Amino acid sequence: QVATTGDGLAFEGLRGWAFGTRVSGAARLVGGGRGRIEGRLAMERLALADVAALALGFPGDAPAKTPWSDRAFAPALGAEAPDVAMAIEAERLDTGLAGETGPARATLTLTPGAARLDALEAPLAGGRLAASFGWRRDGIDASFSGRFGVTGAAFDGAAASGTVDASLDAAASGRNVAALVAALGGEGSARVSGLTLKRAAPGALAAAVKGVEAQTISLELGSLERALAERLDAGERRVPAPVETTLTLATGVVRAAPVALDAPQERLAASAALDLRSMTLEIREAAAAKASPTHWAGTPPAFEAIWRGPVAGAMERAIEAGALLNGLSARSLALELER
Repeated sequence: QVATTGDGLAFEGLRGWAFGTRVSGAARLVGGGRGRIEGRLAMERLALADVAALALGFPGDAPAKTPWSDRAFAPALGAEAPDVAMAIEAERLDTGLAGETGPARATLTLTPGAARLDALEAPLAGGRLAASFGWRRDGIDASFSGRFGVTGAAFDGAAASGTVDASLDAAASGRNVAALVAALGGEGSARVSGLTLKRAAPGALAAAVKGVEAQTISLELGSLERALAERLDAGERRVPAPVETTLTLATGVVRAAPVALDAPQERLAASAALDLRSMTLEIREAAAAKASPTHWAGTPPAFEAIWRGPVAGAMERAIEAGALLNGLSARSLALELER
């Protein structure tokens, strides 16, 4: 239905398709010149990539085995298009990085060469997502800025589980999607509650030192790393108190600063890095003895367990104990000379 108003036209009962999804709602066209469209839309699905394309133009297909396109953006909405301010409600939100969630609501604003999605709210992993994003096109150059926060979002992966509250500000500029992602920079913070490190039983380091001394573990790197892995696999490490860390985003990599998760006889520092360029995750758990055993030279015994893998795939753990093997070999020699 179309009706005239004092300053333009009103459209009720709008129905149709946009970006491959059903939309419905109401709008009004006001003002002279290019005019301005205001209203509300209900959608089956809202994708952040589609909103970005309104300002930047659709990117070309990504090359094989890479997550992001390095091809120039296609033409976007022209300068003659009217400004838009719409209240959006969507049954599903496609975030890209975090998959689909919903229902979601947000305010969409379009001006020549720019798109904004403000006051975005949606459920996420049992918690809530709140965000604002902006995209701008200036000739062949494009820019992005965003602020997002999550509260009470649960995670449960191969390496760890818990609930996270986090916030992050980010910005970038570039001439294609891959360049934008690689230029991302920003900062934020995170607080993790109920953290459990899986396959990370305390005491693996002390057991390795005792096993080598008792000659039940041979002084060979593979044997030492297997022994450490077997002891780690015997249990998990629960962290009773919430842990807090800072987040830094540079050259497309989000890094969580190390947090101390000490046990009675050892120190443990856990850190993480999310590489948005390749969509891979790395979690490092560095264990070190609080005191050196007798006949030990240098810094106390230590090793690292490192989890690596794609964000949307299986992670694998590696044990790095080269420095520990060197220290144990030197200690074994010292003990033998003393005998």
